[in-house]
Amino acid sequence: MKRFLLVTLVLALAVIGAVYFAPLDSKEVRIVKLIGAPEALVLEKNSHIKQRAHLSNGIYSDIIIFADAAQLGQRDLRITIRDTRGNIVARGKTNYVSYPQTSEEIKITIPISWLIVRHDAFFVLDLELVHGESLPIRTIFHDDTTKPAMLVYSFVKRVSIPPLERHGILIGVAFLLAVALLSRIKNQRQKYWAAIILIIFFAPLAVLGYWYSTGDLGIADWDFYFTLHDSYRKAILEHHTFPFWNPYICGGTAGLADPEFPVFSPTFLLELLFGIPVGIRLAITLSVIVGATGMLALARSLGRSVEAGLIAALAVAFGTVSLLEITEGHVNVLAAMWIPWILWAWLGAYRGIRKPVVCGMFLAAAFLGGGIYLLMYTTFAFVFLILFVREHRKAVWKTAQSGLWALGFVSVKLVPVLLWLKQFPDDAYATSAYTLSWIGEILFGRHIHGAYIIFQQNHGWHEYGAYIGYVVFALALVGVSRIRKNRIVTALVISSVVVTFVSALGPYLVPIFDPLWFFPRSNISRVILFAIIPLSLLAAFGADKVATVFPNKGKAIRALLVGIVAIDIISLTYQLSEQAFILPHVVPSISPAPKPIAFTPDRYDEQGQGSRTTRSYDAYKAGYGTFAYCSVLGPTPGVQMVHEEEYTGVVSAVDQRARVTLISWSYNVVRARVETPVATLVVLNTNHVDGWTANGKKTTVFSNRVGIDMAQGNHVIEFRYNPPGFIVGFVISVCTILIALFVRTRYH
Repeated sequence: MKRFLLVTLVLALAVIGAVYFAPLDSKEVRIVKLIGAPEALVLEKNSHIKQRAHLSNGIYSDIIIFADAAQLGQRDLRITIRDTRGNIVARGKTNYVSYPQTSEEIKITIPISWLIVRHDAFFVLDLELVHGESLPIRTIFHDDTTKPAMLVYSFVKRVSIPPLERHGILIGVAFLLAVALLSRIKNQRQKYWAAIILIIFFAPLAVLGYWYSTGDLGIADWDFYFTLHDSYRKAILEHHTFPFWNPYICGGTAGLADPEFPVFSPTFLLELLFGIPVGIRLAITLSVIVGATGMLALARSLGRSVEAGLIAALAVAFGTVSLLEITEGHVNVLAAMWIPWILWAWLGAYRGIRKPVVCGMFLAAAFLGGGIYLLMYTTFAFVFLILFVREHRKAVWKTAQSGLWALGFVSVKLVPVLLWLKQFPDDAYATSAYTLSWIGEILFGRHIHGAYIIFQQNHGWHEYGAYIGYVVFALALVGVSRIRKNRIVTALVISSVVVTFVSALGPYLVPIFDPLWFFPRSNISRVILFAIIPLSLLAAFGADKVATVFPNKGKAIRALLVGIVAIDIISLTYQLSEQAFILPHVVPSISPAPKPIAFTPDRYDEQGQGSRTTRSYDAYKAGYGTFAYCSVLGPTPGVQMVHEEEYTGVVSAVDQRARVTLISWSYNVVRARVETPVATLVVLNTNHVDGWTANGKKTTVFSNRVGIDMAQGNHVIEFRYNPPGFIVGFVISVCTILIALFVRTRYH
């Protein structure tokens, strides 16, 4: 074992040396700029385009060109590079295509045999279309027609690994050394707990970039979720009320009845204690820890070694399948941390070593954390489990019990959510691209946030990327070898294949999803998570299988495999973590809104009309309700904006002779004094939905706002919002909790 530790240390030092000195990374060196190149030169079959290129000293591995086409199709391109003497110094033919956000342009990368340039020199680039129909190549044309067009292209230069990736690799190397020490522990229980401590220690390091980004505010959806979560925090800490209603989002929308309402989640406690920017970062770290320990526990319950369980934990919790979405700002994906624990608890209930109520608690935690679509798809995971266990009736019964417990626990939120969805159904399926042809890029492409890789990629890479790497996949293939001996392996294989196929269907599922108003219909590509989990578990089986081939070196082999996976995955994870919080605050600072609330449509977007760099969170902090992101699951905004000439404040009367004085304002209750010489309509400047009352009476709709008819005279009016179904759901949840406590007391 001492020899293994020495070998591991030497390997770690070798990796560190390679990280700092070897040309393991690449950067694009643009020879002719793409900007100002709107025209194209048509390249016909067997025709050539030749052009000189000046290269500085270094190593070059690829050439990039751009084509004005929707896709490459069956075309094949060949590149030949000659020096000034006519000698061939490099060539390439294999084509790799990525698709920028614009649909009529493709980026073609052609790998070449590595070209080593020792001194600055000129080379001749010869581009030939070997096969396929003509291809318009992006070029620059001169005003002087006697000069030939210049091909727009780049060389890919090999460089040492950049700092962000370097940091991730060093963390992975440290993980390797720690696992090498862990493998020396003989007691499996002690080793298991040591592995948990290892996860707790390294998870913050792997996502450390979330703390050291270049700005304070988050990109894309983070702007919305910072605002959303901060408004809930303000309701509780400043207004001392529960946020049934959220007046700050799009003119007013559901609080409790929002499917992604997070207040019941344990991660929200961190936001309450430390504020939103810090609390969110802590919540991300906690989700990685909980998800990783859940995968470790699940792998152990399937009979895998501790080291094999760490491989599964790294691939799922530290991988990009969830962290890409987190970087984008999909805070609801934090609820994915409960999925391994749900499966672990279900398996324990089926085996009779745990009560179904435990599984119900984890199911409830996922839903209460805002993971409604994750929970829906988890239901289908149970179908695979039921099909492949030996006792089907027992599995169905345990699943039903778990589901009933979960429904009881979450009724306080579920009943209002269902009634809200009935009033505001989601009538459009957010379709994703068809991805089956690009499954290799999804699983093995080391693409960071913002990449556009897939043909007709409708959304960012966060909707598609699920990197596990070649090592994890190879181990999964080894694990498949046990398919005839283990029913669980059979279930894992079938579920990973089926889910991968379903996640790729994208637009073909529109006729199925559109009528399902009650079903969360975010991009179906996201369900790839439910393929990554079984693939990771298969990799755990494979790691143990490989270890048995070398019985005397089994521990060393497992530890080495864990270290390789850690280096591979964390080196990408760390890069993602520094992409999320990069926006500065609005300068000059936004003027405070009129008290107690006003509404502005301003997005404070540095990129104009783009949606990825909005900073409406700063507007919210100044007291404004915002409209940067409006859910389809809500009312059409009808509130008056602060900049409109007819703006009349929080509470107003249609008849201008009436005098309205605001007495108090809070999220769910607004009180005002009305003095009117004639009957008039009094209007609260918030969106109208079912549940609003005025002095106990049902309100009317006035321009999509909340209104009530008032008689002549002096009145005190109280507008109040109570979410439909809350009382029923609350009673069911309380009764369920009491029953659970009684059952625990009765049988313990």
